[in-house]
Amino acid sequence: WVECRSPPATNYCLSCQDKLCSSCTKFLHQKGKRKHHQFQLIKEISSTDNVEYCTQCSVRLATEYCKMCQTPLCDSCNAFTHKSTCSIRLKIRGVNDDPIDCSVCHKHPADILCRDCGGEVYCSVTWMGNPGCFHATHNKGNRASHVREPYTIITERVEQWKKEEEMRRRSEGREKRRKERELASERKKIEERVEKQRRCLLVEAKRNFKRGRKVAVLKRKMGEKNKVMGFLGRLQQIGVLWNNWAKR
Repeated sequence: WVECRSPPATNYCLSCQDKLCSSCTKFLHQKGKRKHHQFQLIKEISSTDNVEYCTQCSVRLATEYCKMCQTPLCDSCNAFTHKSTCSIRLKIRGVNDDPIDCSVCHKHPADILCRDCGGEVYCSVTWMGNPGCFHATHNKGNRASHVREPYTIITERVEQWKKEEEMRRRSEGREKRRKERELASERKKIEERVEKQRRCLLVEAKRNFKRGRKVAVLKRKMGEKNKVMGFLGRLQQIGVLWNNWAKR
């Protein structure tokens, strides 16, 4: 935007402090010191705090949700770019790349197949006075005699996908419960081991306490015995001195 001033700016250079479009960003920052500059996406500004941005472009505010995967999208990405990347839509299309959307409005899922139109599919959704794309295109002329049949591939594959998702969730739930049981069992073993160690330490502490008391009693008795022996030794010395004095 600073350089060419024609397309809208999509990147903000934190070093240059310039707003640039994708082409100018690539051209001006492909070599030299600018090659190492950091960029920040310029997002749509919202007046509220709790906003949700489009997961496809990450720039505009999300205003719609994908009918297949419930991904938040802006109106442009939902109409043009997300259809080619929607994981559920790709699963439903299958390896044969079967059509999903109505070949006329390209908005609603198809539920009618015309055998005489080369396998084209149509929707029967009525809106704004429209009686449905198939009825609107086959109400007169040669097409009025075309043979129609229900186009059930989408519903069948959606049901199959739902069953697969349900089986996957159940499998994940079983795996999660198994891991929780293993963790609970391991936690119980650890708690039992800790309790056993605590009891062993308590018994050892009691033994050490009793042993310490016995040692203290023995030391006290030995101290008393030493006092008595010292007293007797002093009496013996006094007796020897008395006898020596008496002989004189």
